[in-house]
Amino acid sequence: MIPQHLNPNVLVSIGSAPHTNIEDYTDKRNQLFPVFTREGSWTMVHIDPFFKEKKHHPYMEKLGFKKVDDRFVKFDTEMYFVADYIDQEIKLEYLFNFMKRIIKENKRLFVQEYTGHNLFPEFKNILKRFTKQEILYIKDNILWDVSYGNDSGCCTDMLKAKPLFIDNKIFNLACLDFKELQKLILKNPEIDQIISKVYIDEYKSLISIHHVNYRRRVKGDTLLSKNSNYDDNVEPDKIMEIYKEKTLPLIEILCKLKKIPDEIYAKQLDHINNYYLIDLYQWYSFMSTIYN
Repeated sequence: MIPQHLNPNVLVSIGSAPHTNIEDYTDKRNQLFPVFTREGSWTMVHIDPFFKEKKHHPYMEKLGFKKVDDRFVKFDTEMYFVADYIDQEIKLEYLFNFMKRIIKENKRLFVQEYTGHNLFPEFKNILKRFTKQEILYIKDNILWDVSYGNDSGCCTDMLKAKPLFIDNKIFNLACLDFKELQKLILKNPEIDQIISKVYIDEYKSLISIHHVNYRRRVKGDTLLSKNSNYDDNVEPDKIMEIYKEKTLPLIEILCKLKKIPDEIYAKQLDHINNYYLIDLYQWYSFMSTIYN
């Protein structure tokens, strides 16, 4: 459900129904009315089947919101509650259409999920459906996951989860290229921490996907992790070529952020470039534990 009228700032929250006593619903736990939404004009859409129980109604009234037709309203902020389960396919299509509307009306959109699901890779993937011009707008005005990959579960710390801005533009890691990132690092500790967390997670994911696939293809087995980069007939070296292409930019940024000593970085590069000379299991053991 996309409201007919949208305020300048829009928040879509998935799985945001409170599962604690209203008396214990402090700012740290408040997913209904996050601290970062208490300035400016907002439209919020909360999606969770548990809203059918209407336990949030007394809390909304306590906050000073009034029920008006299908929404709660307080000054220039309005909230809609959708008491439905939203599956993955429907969610992505819903958010895609919402983004199209946001771009058309020159609004800002923030998306947060409280199910433990990582929105970052989904956001990067859905960007492929937009034009270059649309992506330029998205980059500054649309953010999926205000926790930046640090905490998207039911107990997200809402005092820490907030969008970051650079020159009044959203810090949007998924939309930044390598050169843009290089200009940002080592200037803001909070942003450095976010980049480190997201890139280390991505680094480990690439190993678990591509090197495991490489190991299986060396043995003549089919792939364990299916992906769009290659199929079961791929040559093993092709897998590592793709892995290298995706990994080198990540580890260069992580090196600049001083996440590992220079000598470990040099050994890491050697393992990437000369993987065929190193025992499969020794390679995996070293590379997968570098950032532990």
